[in-house]
Order: sequence, then structure tokens, then C-alpha cells
Amino acid sequence: MPIATSDETLSFRGVPIRDIVLRLKSTLPRRYNGTIEFKDSGLATIVNVVVMRKGRILLMKRSNRVGTYRGKWHSVAGYLDEPVPVRQKMLEELREEIGIGPRHVESLRLGKPYSFYDRELGKRWITCLGRADIKTDRITPDWESVDYRWVYPGQLKGFDLVPKFGYAVRKAMEL
Repeated sequence: MPIATSDETLSFRGVPIRDIVLRLKSTLPRRYNGTIEFKDSGLATIVNVVVMRKGRILLMKRSNRVGTYRGKWHSVAGYLDEPVPVRQKMLEELREEIGIGPRHVESLRLGKPYSFYDRELGKRWITCLGRADIKTDRITPDWESVDYRWVYPGQLKGFDLVPKFGYAVRKAMEL
């Protein structure tokens, strides 16, 4: 499985992503399982994996059971709530959210992390972007999604997307 960027070189504004997660872990509360609780934090680190198959993008409609952006369309994502390699976290999210293991991942490319501030939530998201090209379009969504579609990039305008998801797709297409 080819990787465009190694986890060790991923940084945001010159600070390694791992160091950012370690700082957050030392200052924010923990959930029952020891991972970082981002609920009331003004900053969160996440992975966002744009999943592709034969030129189409996987869009998933977020359920009412998730914490943010309910009812909006997105791809595979999750909090980077432990200081683990970004690639490892992306593979974990692919397995959890759509039932795809490493043997079904043709390639996983890592992009440059970016951030954006959501005024409505009062939260800055530091996003580690990835693109997963998978070998099958048969997926098994978990509870975080209520629907999914395979769409071509030009069809994104017809969906109520999570903020900055269009940007993520454009950047993922360049990987």
C-alpha cells in the first residue's frame, strides 16, 4: 500500500502532529477509555480520509448520534485522540466506519495537515488529510452514518457538506 508522506514528517505550522496531540493529551480531560475528550475544547485534531473508488468519492450522511455536523455529508473521519501514527488512525477509522480492512486498501496517501475555525462551534479543527483508494465499493457503514453514496467530484454541489469538505476533496484529488 503506497504512502505519499510518512507520518513522521506530518506537521502543522512547523510542529509535528504527534507533539500537538501529546500537548492536548496533557491539558484536556480524558474519556472513560483514556483518550482525549474534545467535546468542550476549542481545538481538536482529526483525521479526514477521502475514500475513492474508480473516480468516485464515498459520501456518508452523518447520523443524529454523532457529536457534530449531524445530517451533513462527509467521508471517513475521526478524532486523533491518541499520539498514534496518523496512517494507523486512518486505517482504524476505515475499519470502524465502513468495514474496510488494509487488504481492501489499494493505496493510502497522506496530505499536508490544514486547519479551519468553525465559528458556530467555537472550535479550530487541525485536520490530517488522507486519500484512500479502495478495491471494492461494498462497504458496511457503522452507526455514525445513516446513508451513503458514491459520487463523482462534480456532484458534490448537490449535497449539504460538512464545512471545508469540498476543500478536503480538492486537496485529496491532488495526492
